[in-house]
Amino acid sequence: MVWNTEGAEPAAKRPEPSAEAARAWEAFGALELKRYALRSAQAYVEFAEVTTDPPEASEGRAATLGEIEAWDHDLLCGDGAGELLAALEGEPAPTSEPWREDELRVFARDRAQRLGVPAELERELTRRQSESSLAWRRAREAGDWGLFAPSLQSLVDLMIEVARAQDLGKDPYDVWLDRFEPGTDQAMLDPFFSQVGEAVASLLPRLRDDFAHPAAAPEGPFDAALQRELFYDIARLEGLDLDRLTLGETIHPVTCSVDSHHVMIANHTDPHDAVSGVYSMLHEGGHGLYDSHVDGRFDRTCLAQGTSAGIHESQSRFFENYVGRNRAFMPALLGLLMRHFPEAWDGWDAEALYALVNAVRPSPRRMDADELTYPLHILVRYEVERSLFSGEAEALDVPALWDGLYERYLGVRPAGIVEGALQDVHWSMGLFGYFPSYALGGAYGAQFLDAMLDEGVDVEGALAEGDLSPIAGWLEERIWRHGRSREPSQILVEATGSELDPSHYLAYLERKFAQR
Repeated sequence: MVWNTEGAEPAAKRPEPSAEAARAWEAFGALELKRYALRSAQAYVEFAEVTTDPPEASEGRAATLGEIEAWDHDLLCGDGAGELLAALEGEPAPTSEPWREDELRVFARDRAQRLGVPAELERELTRRQSESSLAWRRAREAGDWGLFAPSLQSLVDLMIEVARAQDLGKDPYDVWLDRFEPGTDQAMLDPFFSQVGEAVASLLPRLRDDFAHPAAAPEGPFDAALQRELFYDIARLEGLDLDRLTLGETIHPVTCSVDSHHVMIANHTDPHDAVSGVYSMLHEGGHGLYDSHVDGRFDRTCLAQGTSAGIHESQSRFFENYVGRNRAFMPALLGLLMRHFPEAWDGWDAEALYALVNAVRPSPRRMDADELTYPLHILVRYEVERSLFSGEAEALDVPALWDGLYERYLGVRPAGIVEGALQDVHWSMGLFGYFPSYALGGAYGAQFLDAMLDEGVDVEGALAEGDLSPIAGWLEERIWRHGRSREPSQILVEATGSELDPSHYLAYLERKFAQR
């Protein structure tokens, strides 16, 4: 049962749970608190892994995370949880907390996904993920794919085993796609990527001047400490509460959250590029805004997170692109850049900055990709993942497969393995099936933007003023506050009036890149 707390019948008309059910609800809350403690510990350990841990911490961290995963599995899948679900089946939640019926529904779904997976298998997967992250870092430092390939193959094999334990009759890759974005599978993604890929391919030939005459960015050097101060200013501009934010530094940007009161963002600095970190911060800030604006009543429950990877990425991509690359936003962004690096940006104006950050240049690096060609980077990863999970390719085959797909879709070839198949951390963390959420997030975001405009939100006016509160207010009301109490499709329908419709995204790309 899903309760809409705004439109629910008055509390007086809702039935009270029986005394026995009330005790079961209390016990369920205690169980959720234990799981929250484990998730919090996991978040702190994982954030330290990417920011402060020394290399030799890998083995102990892997063991710690493996045990946390096993304890959580026992809490979620044990007999005690099953007895509570049976006791609460059909029982109303306390009248003051009707949303707890959503909590029970989501908890039951999470349990069903993991019930058939042995705890030892999950523990082993978590251990290997942590160990694989170290192997990825060492391979990057050495520029040697061979140092990472065995760990990658081991992870793929184990994730296939986990997927079969969860659902023997389902394609293992579809199992993981659905874990990150409920309702998603290859049958849905294939036509989506075909539509988007064709649209991008039709636009690229019209933009050849951008390739021939790229805008030159200031080269620095850019002091790392000043870049970090700039990141804090961007966080403030986005609307993040600095009293709820930990900001660290890492190779590959990432966001973790404990609850609505603590978000951890790790971003990268570059002595020669002040723009890359800015857009990473805008991106990660979108994640942080979502996490920190989930309804505080959901803290310490399974609802206290974003509803799916795709909806989460819609928020990060929204702030990175629909805010961060909008022409109206350029004066505010340029003001921040000039405040911290006045000499580097001396003589620049808003239009020059707009041209710089919206230049279209096919690149081998996803993190530096322009907005138009970005989904092609995701398509490459989607095809590689499918090949690995189907057995058509093995880990040792990935560099050649990767380079060939980049040549096919973007017309470029990586200069080396670090610029190629070792550029992303995701696979080392076992995040197979996550990459498509970036492309879906871009499409969701365009649909949200159109709905926002249809409802009369003055988006460009807010961007020009450097006051994003009207935009954030719309997103909080329709997306953020719901956490996991709404399914992705429900969020889309309630916010925009329809399920995913890529035409909004394709029309946005056409307007921006063909008609400028």
